[in-house]
Amino acid sequence: LFYNIPVRQKSLKSDISEFKHIKDTFIQKAIPFYDKEFHLSHNAKTVYTSLRSTNPLERIQLFFGQEIADHLIEFHHDYGDFHIMGYISEPNYFKNSKKFQFSYVNHRNIFSPTISHAISMGYQDITPVGQYPLAFLFIQIPPDLIDVNTHPTKKEIRILNESAIHQG
Repeated sequence: LFYNIPVRQKSLKSDISEFKHIKDTFIQKAIPFYDKEFHLSHNAKTVYTSLRSTNPLERIQLFFGQEIADHLIEFHHDYGDFHIMGYISEPNYFKNSKKFQFSYVNHRNIFSPTISHAISMGYQDITPVGQYPLAFLFIQIPPDLIDVNTHPTKKEIRILNESAIHQG
């Protein structure tokens, strides 16, 4: 892609590292669109084939395994204009990084400090030091209540009335 743009070519990492980024992005995009079919190939080998599913848990199981899926609790909550659905880990199941915390707003993978803090607060009295709960959150919000122009990559968003998410 960047063979004739040396400055861009220098920013590329190893093939393995670049493919890891592609795979992570693929997973982030495929989880909320569980009702769509996705395929990922690398060097003529199929890495993932995700057929249409009836719920996000089937996708989570495909990408992260049965053990993680078995330790997730499904929940639904409506709070005013917000509809929150997702899966959180059982109170005794943690991982040593936040890489298993996914938040989606209107099917877009995002980072929100408020949502991250709400997850931490929900488990604050039971989380061992250096451990983190798992969370796969799917939030539906009217688009006029979201500001996506808070970060150049559009990954971080600002939700008007974020306190409603935190309380929910």
